[in-house]
Amino acid sequence: MLNVGIDVGGTFTDFVFLDNETKLLSWRKVPTTPDDLVQGVLDGLGDSIPDLDRVIHGTTIATNAILQRRGATVALITTQGIRDQIEIGDTLRYTGGLHDHRWVREKPFMVPHALRFEVNERIAHTGKIVEALDTEALLPIVEVLRAQGIEAIAVCFLNSYVNGEHELQAVEFLQQQLPEAWVTHSSLIPEYREYPRFMTAVLNAYIAPILGTYVRQFSNQLATRGYGGKVLYMGSAGGTCSEQTSIAAPIRIVGSGVAGGASATAALSRLLQARRVINFEMGGTSTDVCLVKDHQPTISTGKVIIAFPIIVPEVDVSSIGAGGGSIAWIESDGSLKDGPQSAGAQPGPACYGRGGHAFTVTDANVSLGRIGAASLVGGSMHLQSELASDAGTTLLQQTTLTDLGQLAEGVLEIATTHMYGAIREITIERGEDPAEYSLIASGGAGPLHAIPLAERLGIRSVIVPPAPGTFSAMGMLVSDLRHDFVRTYLRALNDADIEEIKIRYREMEREAEAALRQDGISPQQMNMGYSIDVRYLEQSFVEHIEVPGAGFALADIAERFTEAYTKRYGYHREVDMIELVNLRLIATGLVEKPNIATSQQVTTANSVKETREVRFAGHTSTCPIYDRETLSQGMVIAGPAIIEEYGSTTALHPNWQAEVDNFNNLLLSPISDPPPGADQD
Repeated sequence: MLNVGIDVGGTFTDFVFLDNETKLLSWRKVPTTPDDLVQGVLDGLGDSIPDLDRVIHGTTIATNAILQRRGATVALITTQGIRDQIEIGDTLRYTGGLHDHRWVREKPFMVPHALRFEVNERIAHTGKIVEALDTEALLPIVEVLRAQGIEAIAVCFLNSYVNGEHELQAVEFLQQQLPEAWVTHSSLIPEYREYPRFMTAVLNAYIAPILGTYVRQFSNQLATRGYGGKVLYMGSAGGTCSEQTSIAAPIRIVGSGVAGGASATAALSRLLQARRVINFEMGGTSTDVCLVKDHQPTISTGKVIIAFPIIVPEVDVSSIGAGGGSIAWIESDGSLKDGPQSAGAQPGPACYGRGGHAFTVTDANVSLGRIGAASLVGGSMHLQSELASDAGTTLLQQTTLTDLGQLAEGVLEIATTHMYGAIREITIERGEDPAEYSLIASGGAGPLHAIPLAERLGIRSVIVPPAPGTFSAMGMLVSDLRHDFVRTYLRALNDADIEEIKIRYREMEREAEAALRQDGISPQQMNMGYSIDVRYLEQSFVEHIEVPGAGFALADIAERFTEAYTKRYGYHREVDMIELVNLRLIATGLVEKPNIATSQQVTTANSVKETREVRFAGHTSTCPIYDRETLSQGMVIAGPAIIEEYGSTTALHPNWQAEVDNFNNLLLSPISDPPPGADQD
């Protein structure tokens, strides 16, 4: 029987198969089919479907539905007097920057003004019911919604985070009256601040019908082809969740497409005992980067989509439109630009021969010789260098550059600058020195661009895992089940009641145990993690402070918060200024996982399969082209060289070397340095 991790990307859909008997891994990549994503996944699974034991799926469907503004028709029902709260927003600017004088708040296109309705009800901030909800008063609204053909409804009442009774009453009534509509409520995530809570509920409703249709269709298609198990979906916070959870709260898998890479990075960092690593995953459409410290990816609860905040826990990933398919173009002032527009899977880069005429990052690599005609997907896709040259020559005529090589290197330099900015955002701008980290290069294009990016960041240790082109799909296989719970607890630290905190945690523990039991997790496989959002009084932003179980002392919180705050901002304030905000519980269902890397020994007489003219830094030389699958452990390769494998290519620049470690990772380092070690303290 097989387990499979599936990652649907903008250009390729990736698969990693684990044979449960032999424990061997295998990989597959197929072009993504944007017009019918289910069919593309089924094509990639092929004849293996009856042999599948477990399916873990990562998808960008939810994110794309929001970005492309093609979600459901949504209505909002809210408390009398705050109909336009989702349009007024709050004092924060989620786009544009603080000093952008042209900034205009994005309108909530998901729910136009005419589809927002008010009802009389009121709950105080203490949770006391001030004015009861009369569900019969919802009947006129129901008639309007029925006539409008509303697909989804978001119920968002004031102060529901502390008492969600009215929201639950309204949801039950609406489901009875409008059984064809999908209904959600804001107290599904009981966290204070009505604007981000309401937007989370609205976006949840906006994507639910589309994602629910996909989930059901995919499961039905698998079942008709002989699969008798369940499908798990990758969650935004790095764990997996059931089909039921993904349908009930699809907002929890909005970051599904990028969370797999973070999970795989965490697993690899544990294997190599590397405490500080950056995952740099560059695919065909975008680049995702994230920080992993002490074998845990950084988790955020403040994600912004387009210009709207959501408060679900999510791996803190910085994503930019820089991938192999990113299109190079000329600005009106004559300057060369690259992306964020992408050639995608159809038609793809010019060298694919599918009708694309734009010069892309992939075409630039082909023009420089860094990607060969048979380099992509194990040679199953034949790249046409003459088409890449034609596209580049057309663009070259619009510049002052003298040859195609200069243009191609310029395009790659711009792409590197974009990716440098993404990593700078999650490191330098948050008080972290990237030079203290190792860079894990993954994705189909990551190992091609890792070395110039590392040089710009001052990083001297680059790790290319086995099968980097399917690294995110591997992350699906090494992820545990996960449920997140939160309770707002706004108290000054000096006024906090430790017994009251323990009661809140016990409530969450009971919910967590019930959810994991429903997932089929035994008590022995359950694990609970505890943290608290902490800030100084009158501040807006919090630090997430982990605590050792529910039996911690308040003094521990003060010490840990002061340390974290000082590291980030360089100073701290008095202890009596500390305030608790949210109590959080992470419930994990542990599952058996494969090794993130293989220790299989390879012995070969010659790993060089050919030579090719390759250009680096303005100089062209004859470079050896290595087949990675034939490299033996302990082997050291000096650049310039190209290392090819199924799904990805590593460009080894001059003055860099690659060593194959005991797990068949490629460890890249400047030749003047010793090979990069596993641990960085």
